[in-house]
Amino acid sequence: MSILISPPIVSDNIEQLKELPIKNRLFINGEFVTSKSRKTFSGIYPTTEKVSAQVFEAGPEDVDDAVAAAKAAFPAWSELGALERAKYLFKLADALEKHLSELGYVDAITMGKPVDNDYKSFTNSVSVVQLRYFAGRSTEIQGEASL
Repeated sequence: MSILISPPIVSDNIEQLKELPIKNRLFINGEFVTSKSRKTFSGIYPTTEKVSAQVFEAGPEDVDDAVAAAKAAFPAWSELGALERAKYLFKLADALEKHLSELGYVDAITMGKPVDNDYKSFTNSVSVVQLRYFAGRSTEIQGEASL
């Protein structure tokens, strides 16, 4: 299941965040797709018990497709050197940082946090710092490593 918000904006205006559409499709093999069964389930905001999104439900066929895509991608990924992999981690950290407000809002409505203030706690997450730290560690490998 993938829930992403678009268009990409960074905002501290909670009313603006509430108006953003939530993408409800599965992310498989680099694309957003509907589930094979087309079944959905309701994402409920626990604080208000209101539906926040209808999300496509992944079934066995969808899982098989995702696993097949991962297996197909693995040989190319395993051939990348540590520095090339680090570039992907830095790119992920940049994307995460760019969308912290939206991700924090989705986290709040998923977990039942008060949206008016607590969604901002996500923006103080150390995940961006951690990604950059570990991406940078690849340049410090000495001797042999499994990378």
